[in-house]
Amino acid sequence: MIGGNFVCQEVLPHVQYEQLSKSPKVLMGHSDITSLLLAVHRRTGLVVFYGPSVLSSLGEFPDVLPFTRDNLLRVLFETRAVGELAAASSWTDEFLDWMTGEDSVRPRFLRSNSGWQWLQSGKAQGRLIGGCLQVMADMVRRNIDEIPATAGAVFFWESAEKNVHEPIEVEAVARDIATLKDAGILKHIGGMVVGRPYGYTTRMCAELGAALCVVLDNPRIPVLFNADFGHTDPMLILPIGAESTLDSFVGRWSIDEPALAERTAGGRNS
Repeated sequence: MIGGNFVCQEVLPHVQYEQLSKSPKVLMGHSDITSLLLAVHRRTGLVVFYGPSVLSSLGEFPDVLPFTRDNLLRVLFETRAVGELAAASSWTDEFLDWMTGEDSVRPRFLRSNSGWQWLQSGKAQGRLIGGCLQVMADMVRRNIDEIPATAGAVFFWESAEKNVHEPIEVEAVARDIATLKDAGILKHIGGMVVGRPYGYTTRMCAELGAALCVVLDNPRIPVLFNADFGHTDPMLILPIGAESTLDSFVGRWSIDEPALAERTAGGRNS
């Protein structure tokens, strides 16, 4: 419904993966559900979806934001390749408390979107693999075998919020990136896409971009920054396991096949 605090990993030993393979469902969400999405994709080969949660995004007042709705229909209800992705014209990370009903009084304020940013140039083609950075860093410690193979992947990640709707410090995000790197998860990726960090100022975004490039220490791969997915709205729907192209030379990020095509189960990281 809304995510959580690393608790989704507790259900992984109890998931009936074989039954899910025989009767596939659309599995979608973001943040804490990252661990379930990655484990299901690795064990079954099914495409799963990093996208809106029921309460926090699909429950938007007075209606789902058009960018989210249009991308949801495009990814889940069309049989053709998803195609080129585009930036939203506006976005928000304002929190209106649904427990008090504050979110039912007015829509959240939207700010103009300055667009995506290429931190490093290059071209990559590979499967989309990724999710919430903090959850994946925790999976390295607790369930690394459930992270799909990332060799050649277009690897995407976004940073969650700290405590109650506060941004996570740049240094802490950089440490989590280093955790993935040290575990070998980033060693052979083809490219990277970074979602808009929650609660970040322009200065913090610049600091994170610089820190990311230092930690990666791999200028040969394209890196796209500040894309529309994660803990801000509206959001793209990213099919984990679908083929994707990242090309800074023409300014293009695309999903090159239908999102619901069948897949072969992925392997573990070597």
